[in-house]
Amino acid sequence: MNAAPATPTPLTIPDVKNFAAIVRQNVRKFGAKPVMRTRRQGQTLLAEPFTIDKGEVTPTMKLKRKAINQKFSQAIDAMYTE
Repeated sequence: MNAAPATPTPLTIPDVKNFAAIVRQNVRKFGAKPVMRTRRQGQTLLAEPFTIDKGEVTPTMKLKRKAINQKFSQAIDAMYTE
């Protein structure tokens, strides 16, 4: 008899600040040196994913960079300020 496949447990993130710290730590650990002359000073985690309905991605899930740059310009600028 075949055993039933294990049900995956959902990922829970009880502390968003802790999650953000883990992401920053891994970006520092595994990230490559920036190619641009201006270095990014931090990361920004968005509460909602990019969606087709909000005009941030195409139906093939490609980023619409112009729309994202316009919508999140303040957050992007904040990552590059010194």
